[in-house]
Amino acid sequence: MTYRDFIKILVSIYLSLILSMVYGGCNAAEPVQDTERGLPEELLGQWQVVEVHIDHFATRARQYNEGDRRLLGHTFSISPNLIVDDTEDDENGCAEATFSLKKISAISLFRDSFAKRLTGDTEVQPGDFGLNFSLGNIVEIASVSCAAQLWNNGIGAENGVQGSWILIHSSEILLIHWYDDVLLVLKKISASTTSGPSYSCQSAATKVETTVCSSAELSLLDRSVNAAYEKYLRDLNSSGDSSGKILLRASQRNWIKKRNACDTDEKCLSKVMRDRLQKILDHE
Repeated sequence: MTYRDFIKILVSIYLSLILSMVYGGCNAAEPVQDTERGLPEELLGQWQVVEVHIDHFATRARQYNEGDRRLLGHTFSISPNLIVDDTEDDENGCAEATFSLKKISAISLFRDSFAKRLTGDTEVQPGDFGLNFSLGNIVEIASVSCAAQLWNNGIGAENGVQGSWILIHSSEILLIHWYDDVLLVLKKISASTTSGPSYSCQSAATKVETTVCSSAELSLLDRSVNAAYEKYLRDLNSSGDSSGKILLRASQRNWIKKRNACDTDEKCLSKVMRDRLQKILDHE
């Protein structure tokens, strides 16, 4: 072997090492750290849904809308080994809960969690949800299992991140990947915080009003119906639709009569209020 051949071999090895570092670094797995342990301390407590966000560029029909009042105001209670919420989607909650913490890039999390689009850019990005705050490059999430089964295991992109995950944004703010690829923003609330109906329970004058006051679910439904009604009324007022306002107010009066016919039957009240909320939302 000549000296020139020896130099060529050294140069070849050196170039191979450089290329390996460059291209290997580009394709290396993103920072991930898994930790199997109990419930993170910062997750304990009562949480309330304060924002509802959807992928603004989704190409499929959706069950929920941006800021959907069917989800706003609902609460999640997270305690050791148990998650309970009052949403209609998750009737059983999560018993025997265990948590796997992971640090991952926000881009990878959203890309691998949400349904792919049928047309155009198929990769979902954090910015597509219109959040009012930045997530940062690396986020921490808790994947949740309930008795060894993923929490809401029907959620998630095919061959991607499955189940509902909880993103720990801060000690006061959480994000949850929810049904229909909705992103819920939750704020920690005091355990003493009461969530009453749209009216003062001290002035409750009928059996229906008293029954609603005694139920957290019915109180939430009452607030949701009232908020939807008021928004629809404002929209009609802004558009100058006088006949629409007359019809809406008449239908609301008729609905109140139907609701009052339930008397103290909580199941009847729940159904009537859910139906009314859906009907108002369908007209928006």
